[in-house]
Amino acid sequence: MWIDRLDVAGFGKLTGEKIEFKPNKLNLIVEPNDYGKSTIAEAIWATLFDFPRNQRALADRLTLRDAFAPKRSLNLPYIASIDVSSQGRSLKVIRDFEDGSLQIVDRKDNHRDVTNDFLGANGEDETGLKLTGMTRELFLSTFYIGQRQLAEHMFEADVDLASMFQSIADSSTPASTAGSAINLLDEMLSRFPHGESRGRIDQLIKDLEARLGELEVRVRAMDEQRRGAVSEFDQLMEVDDRIAGDSQQVKAQEYFELALQAAEMDNRLIRAQKRVGKLQGLKNEVERLSDFSNFPYDTAKQVEELWHKRQAKTEDFNKLHQELAPKLNEFESSQDQLKQKWGGLHQLTAEDVQNLGVLAMTLRNTEGEIKELQKQRELEAKKVKEQQQVDLDKVDQMKRALQYLDAKDLDDARTYEALINAATTQTSECEKLIAKSRALIEEVEEEKRSKKSVFFNSAIYRRKELDTAAKEIEGQQALVQELRTKINNLTVRLDNLARKTGVRNGNILLKQIQEFNAQSALVKELDVIDNVIATRRAALTRCKNELAPYYKKAVRQNIEITVDSALAFSSDASRCMEESRTMGSSIEGVKQGEQDLETVQTEIVDIEALLESIFIRADMQEPANLEGAYAEFNEKLAVYQQWERLRQELVRQESELRQELPEEDFNLPRLEEKRNEVWTRMQDLVKKHPEISEMDPALIGASPGIAHDTASDELDTLRQAREQKIVHVRSVLNTFDDAYVPTLIELDNVQRSLARARQAKSALELARDTLSRLSEETYVSWASRLNVVARELLGKLGFDYEKLEFDSALKLTVQRRGDSEKLHAAQIMSQLSTGTKEQLHWLGRMTVCRFLSGENPMPIILDEIFSEADDDRFLRMMQFLLDVVVKDNQIIMFSCHEARYRALMDKLTPDQVNRIELCRKTSLRG
Repeated sequence: MWIDRLDVAGFGKLTGEKIEFKPNKLNLIVEPNDYGKSTIAEAIWATLFDFPRNQRALADRLTLRDAFAPKRSLNLPYIASIDVSSQGRSLKVIRDFEDGSLQIVDRKDNHRDVTNDFLGANGEDETGLKLTGMTRELFLSTFYIGQRQLAEHMFEADVDLASMFQSIADSSTPASTAGSAINLLDEMLSRFPHGESRGRIDQLIKDLEARLGELEVRVRAMDEQRRGAVSEFDQLMEVDDRIAGDSQQVKAQEYFELALQAAEMDNRLIRAQKRVGKLQGLKNEVERLSDFSNFPYDTAKQVEELWHKRQAKTEDFNKLHQELAPKLNEFESSQDQLKQKWGGLHQLTAEDVQNLGVLAMTLRNTEGEIKELQKQRELEAKKVKEQQQVDLDKVDQMKRALQYLDAKDLDDARTYEALINAATTQTSECEKLIAKSRALIEEVEEEKRSKKSVFFNSAIYRRKELDTAAKEIEGQQALVQELRTKINNLTVRLDNLARKTGVRNGNILLKQIQEFNAQSALVKELDVIDNVIATRRAALTRCKNELAPYYKKAVRQNIEITVDSALAFSSDASRCMEESRTMGSSIEGVKQGEQDLETVQTEIVDIEALLESIFIRADMQEPANLEGAYAEFNEKLAVYQQWERLRQELVRQESELRQELPEEDFNLPRLEEKRNEVWTRMQDLVKKHPEISEMDPALIGASPGIAHDTASDELDTLRQAREQKIVHVRSVLNTFDDAYVPTLIELDNVQRSLARARQAKSALELARDTLSRLSEETYVSWASRLNVVARELLGKLGFDYEKLEFDSALKLTVQRRGDSEKLHAAQIMSQLSTGTKEQLHWLGRMTVCRFLSGENPMPIILDEIFSEADDDRFLRMMQFLLDVVVKDNQIIMFSCHEARYRALMDKLTPDQVNRIELCRKTSLRG
């Protein structure tokens, strides 16, 4: 397959351009940066394969489709097409990147649509796959070598050159080769995820087995503890039966103790209710006033100071105003008189008066100059009339008529006249030739009539001369007709120009032009004077326009602007300004008083603004109403002070109460609950033993005997034993309830995790071993075939290395001439120069391209790949491309190093130079 041409409507920097390529040639594009070379390379593969459909934009990077879209301001379609020849077919692939549409036509078959031939079973786009026999990723990793793809930094993430070739063998990307998959499986076995941690799967299985044993032992122990708790519960029931048979004396004693305890708790409750109730009332009062807790108490002093200061400033303002009022009245009266006397002149500033005077004098001088120029023109006109005998009225009339024609129209009129004269002369010549030819024909006819002979053939007599004369007549008549048409057209054009000037036809116009040209030289001095007069009149108009705003400002817009009115206006304005100055000097004291009054008023405004801001902060209802806000502020201040006193009293009483009452008595609901519990216990005892409520409290335990003491001690012992057993049984059962079910759940989870881990280990090891075996077989097959191609190419390149081979893992190894040891991938990356590494990588890519070309050689696209090669290596690689590669593959090569390729041309043979096609992009319209 080869590429014939690329057409771009809009793609990145390319707009409305095309570029053509030749097959079995090294198509070289050597242009400066920003020419769009890389964009052309990107457009080639994008038009063949389209952009990836599932690519997403990142925060700092566009998708490839969006990155190469033309600028919206150009309003160009995002479309490109490529002409290719493949397997005997000439095709044009047209791709719209905006809406994703595709059209493929057969160029040899009248551009028949063959798009369906390049679609998959489900209508998917397989254009690039069917044309090249490979996927987009495989094409880009083999036959397309972009900028800096041979540079050292391309392998920083993978120091192994094999990853690129493994990806080609696996038909995958460099990051997803079989080798990387095997490494990923090994890493998964060594860092298997479990919970939030990772570790070796063998160790995980051991840990899970140990944990499973611990949980099984724990479950058995909890079962034993539960059975023991059930046995102790039976013993507890026996102790309860013994306690239930206590003597009446013990119950009576308990009842009496409970009665005493209840009485004591009643006293405590009454005392606590009284003190705590008082405290609660105080708390409620504090809570009611708590809305003022955020009141700006610290501004109270500032508010009071500002309020008094405002009153003092207000008094000062009123006093100054009373003192200044008579003077202000006198000043205002003087101003009114000035306004009545001079009208709007008092609105003019000193600068206005000065400008007004300058403009009035300029107006007077300009008008004087115009009058002098008009006198000078009259003298010059008289001189021209008398001495040159020129009719000035007629010249002015012609000048006004010709002013409608510009310089081009005048030149056209002269040109039309010359062309009409030339055509008329030529017509006359043609008519003479026609008459001459007709005379010749008459002469021959007369001779024919005069010759009377048997052997005379009139049909052939001077036949050639007659035919020539007839043709001459026909040709000259056609030329005459053409010339007359031309004359008519020129006459019409000349008449059109004449109508612009208001005359009847072109002849009159030409006469006027000739006559005006003859007379214009005589009145040249008059024209100069007229131009000067026009200039001074424009200056006069401009001066009046500049005076108009001053007339309007002084309310004199109804007065016509003349020299006299302007001078009077200027004089009045000067006198008004002088009187204003005299009045101003007499009222300096009034102005100072006004300034003092304004200063005091400003201070009052500042004080009121500060007060208003404080009132806003204090959340007053109408902070702008200073009188009301000040009264409200004082009311809130009084409430705040009351709240502060109550709060301090609350703190004091709480402190005293905590010294008088136990801490537990503060909780009245809990105290009442305990009292109710005692009464409930007493009622329960009375229900069980009614007789104990009738017993005399004085006899209960009055003369305690040995039997009573012994019974009480035994009862206490039984109760203690009962309590201990209850605690023990509860502890065992609580522990069982809390831990048994979670332990069983954990046991089940561990069992499942252990089963999954064992299954995962088996699956990962099986996948790793199978993938390793299959990839090893593929890599070995590829390596053997690649090495055959590599030996062939290496021998033709004349490289410094005698061997370049791929091992069973497709890792690159090289051997320098004269060295006995091979350099492996890691040594190549660490020990060799950048240029050598580029050359090795390039040769590896050429090997793959030659191997994959097979029956369908692909075009090889090289975008600025020899930047790091020295001159000698660059020459050898270019000769290798021209002598070896270009015979089977079309090469499209981009570079910006013009001087380097110009020098290269001098070192190549003529045959090698003929294999280079210099390409440039041109406009689609061209």
